[in-house]
Amino acid sequence: MYRNYINNVDVLICLSESWKQYFEENYHPKKIEVLPNIIDYPILNKKNKDTKKMNKNDISKKIHEVHGGLSYAETRKIVDFILETIKNRLASGEKVLLSGFGCFCVKQRKTRLGANPQTGAPVIIQERNSVKFKPSKCLRHV
Repeated sequence: MYRNYINNVDVLICLSESWKQYFEENYHPKKIEVLPNIIDYPILNKKNKDTKKMNKNDISKKIHEVHGGLSYAETRKIVDFILETIKNRLASGEKVLLSGFGCFCVKQRKTRLGANPQTGAPVIIQERNSVKFKPSKCLRHV
């Protein structure tokens, strides 16, 4: 399904060397680049309040540290552009697949009956779209 798409991409960006090797063996894209490990924060554990949360500023700073040739303002624009692109694709109903990371997709939630938490009275919750994330196998084993 993705073979024609991947073979026509100018640069394929992977999150690990193992994914690079997989794509080289199976798809033969024109060029493959591996991002350095920029996400080195511990996974958020709700029981442990000491764990850090990573936000856009942290990601921008980490990219700036790893790629000395880019200014912080440039890395911030890149991060904003990537997140804006993902948001726009999801808004148009497309799936966003980031190999080695996971897949974002929009699911429609049906109208359902809920309860007002203060009074317990039944409330009709209207149908709406929500974003779902399915982590890749690599990310599940982190």
